[in-house]
Amino acid sequence: MFFSLGISVETSWAAAPEDQSGFVLVAKFAQRKMEFFRVNAQSQELVHSYPIAVPKKSLKNPPAVGRLKEIWVNPPWWPTEKTKQDRLKKGIVLPDKVKPREPNNAMGKIKFLIDWQGRTARVVRLHGTNEPKSIGQRITRNCVRLHNEDAFNLAGFILGEPEIFLANLKNSRIFKVQKEIVVRLEN
Repeated sequence: MFFSLGISVETSWAAAPEDQSGFVLVAKFAQRKMEFFRVNAQSQELVHSYPIAVPKKSLKNPPAVGRLKEIWVNPPWWPTEKTKQDRLKKGIVLPDKVKPREPNNAMGKIKFLIDWQGRTARVVRLHGTNEPKSIGQRITRNCVRLHNEDAFNLAGFILGEPEIFLANLKNSRIFKVQKEIVVRLEN
C-alpha cells in the first residue's frame, strides 16, 4: 500500500521514504473532480482540486492505477473510427490525425500520457479540451477532460518550472515527467 486517503492504492513500487514525497492524481468520476496530492510515508496534502468531464459510462474494469510518463504541449489527436463517424453525423469531417491547435482537436492544449501498468485496451486519456462546457458532465467516451487552464496549472506544477514551461507553449513539445506521479481512477 502506498498511501492512505480513505482509499488504498496497490502499486508495484514501494512508498516514498520519509524524507521524500511523491504525488498522486485521483480522478473521482462520481464527483466529477480530480484531486492532486503530495504524499509521503506520514501524510498527504491536497495540493489542488480540478473539475473534470468523465466517461458517459462507468468503467467496468478501469485501469485503476498508472504512472504519469509525459506531458504533451499542443498535442496532435488521433480520433478513433467511432469518433470520426459520430462527428460526421454532425457534419464534421475529421482526418486520421488532427494537428495541434486546430479547433477540432479534442486534446485541447495539454495531454498527459499515462502508463496504465501493462493495460492497453480501453485506456483512459487525461487531457485538456476544446469543449469547455463539457467540464462537470458525464459526456466522454473514455477520457478525463480538464479545462485547458487547469491542465496548464497541473502541468506547470508537475514539471516544476512554470516559466520554462510557459515559454514553450508556442510550439508542440513533449516533456518527460521526472517525478513519480501515481494516477488513480475511481468510478
